[in-house]
Amino acid sequence: APFLSTDAIMRVVFYNNIWVIITYSGKIASSTDGITWNQKADLNTDLRSIIYGNNIWIAVGISSLYTSSDLITWTSRTSNNINNYDISYSNILNKFVKIGGRYDGTSAEISTSSDGITWTTINTTGLQNTKNLTTIAYSNHRQLFIASSSLDDGIISYFVLSSASMTEVAETSETSCSADCPPKITPMRNFLLNGGLLVS
Repeated sequence: APFLSTDAIMRVVFYNNIWVIITYSGKIASSTDGITWNQKADLNTDLRSIIYGNNIWIAVGISSLYTSSDLITWTSRTSNNINNYDISYSNILNKFVKIGGRYDGTSAEISTSSDGITWTTINTTGLQNTKNLTTIAYSNHRQLFIASSSLDDGIISYFVLSSASMTEVAETSETSCSADCPPKITPMRNFLLNGGLLVS
């Protein structure tokens, strides 16, 4: 597609037989075959990730957050000066979790939401060595969120969820995380969870 020739693709997702990509400059496009792409929107902002859940699309980026029901019309939501690097969704918990860091670089940021509009900030004081979280994935099989940072020496933080609430996270060692968690990798820029298996 010509509109992609000079832009960097930041994320590719697949949902309901449709491929969706977002670009560094804020373009959003979809395809049914991965060959022919149709531009749906141009948000003209630095986007980093996109996810679908609970009948809504959410795109996040540097100090930006948008929601849409059709990939065409997008509504800007309050981002509170957060660099949003990634977002994931649990259909079991009906929770979106977005991660990133404060715009001033003082602390990592984690927020949860059920609708993409109202967000609850999670206490990240336990992440003493992590100022930015850049990648997150969720396993329905394990009910486990895993997030890592490629900006803070690849530190991995594990978020174990057993209910629809989450109030605090901490950097968890491989020992305490047992077989559910992979070893730490430096750096870890992207990964996915397939059942209990992590692929980087």
